[in-house]
Amino acid sequence: MAEANKGSLLSGDDIKGDLAALRADFERIGRDLAALAAQGREAAVRGGAEALQMAREHAGELTDDLSQRVRNNPITSCAVAAGIGIALGLLIGSRR
Repeated sequence: MAEANKGSLLSGDDIKGDLAALRADFERIGRDLAALAAQGREAAVRGGAEALQMAREHAGELTDDLSQRVRNNPITSCAVAAGIGIALGLLIGSRR
Protein backbone atom coordinates (compact mmCIF):
# COMPACT_ATOMS: atom_id res chain seq x y z
CA MET A 1 0.00 0.00 0.00
CA ALA A 2 2.90 2.33 0.71
CA GLU A 3 4.21 1.73 -2.81
CA ALA A 4 0.85 2.72 -4.38
CA ASN A 5 0.92 6.09 -2.56
CA LYS A 6 4.52 6.80 -3.66
CA GLY A 7 3.47 7.12 -7.29
CA SER A 8 0.76 9.70 -6.53
CA LEU A 9 2.94 11.93 -4.31
CA LEU A 10 4.83 14.84 -5.83
CA SER A 11 8.56 14.95 -5.59
CA GLY A 12 10.46 17.86 -4.05
CA ASP A 13 11.46 19.07 -7.50
CA ASP A 14 7.83 19.04 -8.65
CA ILE A 15 6.80 21.10 -5.63
CA LYS A 16 9.65 23.56 -6.18
CA GLY A 17 8.65 23.94 -9.82
CA ASP A 18 5.01 24.48 -8.89
CA LEU A 19 5.98 27.08 -6.27
CA ALA A 20 8.20 28.89 -8.78
CA ALA A 21 5.33 28.96 -11.29
CA LEU A 22 2.96 30.17 -8.61
CA ARG A 23 5.41 32.91 -7.58
CA ALA A 24 5.72 34.00 -11.23
CA ASP A 25 1.92 34.08 -11.54
CA PHE A 26 1.63 36.26 -8.44
CA GLU A 27 4.29 38.63 -9.75
CA ARG A 28 2.43 38.92 -13.06
CA ILE A 29 -0.84 39.54 -11.24
CA GLY A 30 0.87 42.21 -9.13
CA ARG A 31 2.19 43.97 -12.23
CA ASP A 32 -1.22 43.79 -13.88
CA LEU A 33 -2.91 45.24 -10.79
CA ALA A 34 -0.34 48.04 -10.60
CA ALA A 35 -0.98 48.88 -14.26
CA LEU A 36 -4.75 48.91 -13.69
CA ALA A 37 -4.36 51.13 -10.64
CA ALA A 38 -2.22 53.57 -12.65
CA GLN A 39 -4.84 53.67 -15.40
CA GLY A 40 -7.58 54.29 -12.83
CA ARG A 41 -5.56 57.07 -11.23
CA GLU A 42 -4.96 58.72 -14.60
CA ALA A 43 -8.66 58.53 -15.44
CA ALA A 44 -9.57 60.02 -12.06
CA VAL A 45 -7.09 62.87 -12.54
CA ARG A 46 -8.46 63.58 -16.02
CA GLY A 47 -12.03 63.51 -14.71
CA GLY A 48 -11.12 65.77 -11.81
CA ALA A 49 -9.42 68.26 -14.11
CA GLU A 50 -12.46 68.31 -16.40
CA ALA A 51 -14.81 68.81 -13.43
CA LEU A 52 -12.61 71.62 -12.11
CA GLN A 53 -12.62 73.35 -15.49
CA MET A 54 -16.41 73.06 -15.70
CA ALA A 55 -16.78 74.43 -12.17
CA ARG A 56 -14.52 77.39 -13.01
CA GLU A 57 -16.55 78.15 -16.13
CA HIS A 58 -19.81 77.93 -14.18
CA ALA A 59 -18.44 80.14 -11.40
CA GLY A 60 -17.36 82.69 -14.01
CA GLU A 61 -20.84 82.69 -15.52
CA LEU A 62 -22.43 83.15 -12.08
CA THR A 63 -20.04 85.99 -11.29
CA ASP A 64 -20.84 87.73 -14.57
CA ASP A 65 -24.57 87.28 -13.97
CA LEU A 66 -24.33 88.65 -10.43
CA SER A 67 -22.27 91.62 -11.59
CA GLN A 68 -24.87 92.41 -14.24
CA ARG A 69 -27.70 92.21 -11.70
CA VAL A 70 -25.87 94.55 -9.34
CA ARG A 71 -25.31 97.06 -12.18
CA ASN A 72 -28.98 96.87 -13.18
CA ASN A 73 -30.35 97.11 -9.59
CA PRO A 74 -27.83 98.92 -7.38
CA ILE A 75 -30.28 99.97 -4.64
CA THR A 76 -31.80 96.50 -4.32
CA SER A 77 -28.31 94.97 -4.27
CA CYS A 78 -27.20 97.30 -1.47
CA ALA A 79 -30.33 96.50 0.53
CA VAL A 80 -29.79 92.74 0.13
CA ALA A 81 -26.11 93.06 1.10
CA ALA A 82 -27.06 95.13 4.18
CA GLY A 83 -29.68 92.55 5.18
CA ILE A 84 -27.19 89.71 4.85
CA GLY A 85 -24.64 91.69 6.86
CA ILE A 86 -27.13 92.34 9.66
CA ALA A 87 -28.21 88.69 9.73
CA LEU A 88 -24.60 87.47 9.91
CA GLY A 89 -23.82 90.04 12.59
CA LEU A 90 -26.73 88.83 14.70
CA LEU A 91 -25.71 85.20 14.26
CA ILE A 92 -22.08 85.82 15.12
CA GLY A 93 -22.91 88.23 17.94
CA SER A 94 -25.32 85.79 19.59
CA ARG A 95 -22.61 83.14 19.93
CA ARG A 96 -20.47 85.25 22.26
